[in-house]
Amino acid sequence: MVKKRRKIKYMDLLQLVLLVVPAVKLAKKMIKEGHRK
Repeated sequence: MVKKRRKIKYMDLLQLVLLVVPAVKLAKKMIKEGHRK
């Protein structure tokens, strides 16, 4: 059960990274646009 829990946590972490990476890219794009203005 412990191994299964760890695997689930790892998958959740991977999913979180996949969600955070595009958000960070979008934030950087917005910051660049903000500097242009």
